[in-house]
Amino acid sequence: MLLAGATLLGGCERDTLPHWLGGPRPPGMIIEGPLAEPVNPRLEALRTLGRNGMRVSIDPSFGDYGYVVDFIPRPFDCYLAPGRGFDEERHRREGCWMIAVRYTIFGRDEAPEPRIRRFRFYVPEEEYRDVVADFDRLARRWRGSDGGVLDGTSVGVEQFREGRLRSIESNAPTMFEPDNPAANMRLHVHRLLLAYGPTGAVPRNSDFTVGRREFEELPCMAQSFDEPDPDGFGAGEDACARDLARPPRLR
Repeated sequence: MLLAGATLLGGCERDTLPHWLGGPRPPGMIIEGPLAEPVNPRLEALRTLGRNGMRVSIDPSFGDYGYVVDFIPRPFDCYLAPGRGFDEERHRREGCWMIAVRYTIFGRDEAPEPRIRRFRFYVPEEEYRDVVADFDRLARRWRGSDGGVLDGTSVGVEQFREGRLRSIESNAPTMFEPDNPAANMRLHVHRLLLAYGPTGAVPRNSDFTVGRREFEELPCMAQSFDEPDPDGFGAGEDACARDLARPPRLR
């Protein structure tokens, strides 16, 4: 049986083989090392993230902005307690206590000045630890995407775990792939930015699209930054509230 199997495989074209036998890798696979294409040469080197840091790069297809979020556990090169195998003594000696965040917004040609905006802030260690644990859980069972989507929001994750670097890049949404590690990381990062990041510099929508010109006539699509809104979105005097107040036949 083994000989017959070997003969059968020998007659296959390379692109028909499964990836674990030398065929092409499915899109959105976890790989060892950094992403093949550097995100932006103006960014700090990955080694500045430390042995348990992470870089998440978010690039919507139709927005005026791209985003890079660096998570840097402090003190530098500290021990990030895993969900399993927690070493209490090591955590006491060298555990992480806070997570520094470098948040960079890159404006495209359509975006107003300044084209590059940089922010620094912190998130609690336990918040980051939960995000990493969820990424680890999804990555252990992830075998790649079934396919791809033409547009969407591309997400690249470059994650260090005790000094070992692994990466994934995908533009599939959780609606199509609920277990996709990159798609879920986009939602985690959006939540952390809204909770702890600078007001007015975080997209309202979790697909991170801001400034798409052709949607200006649809103000309730929320493709804007989270500027302060005393009444709440869609209430009071904002553009969405005015649109909702119009008779349905006029919308």
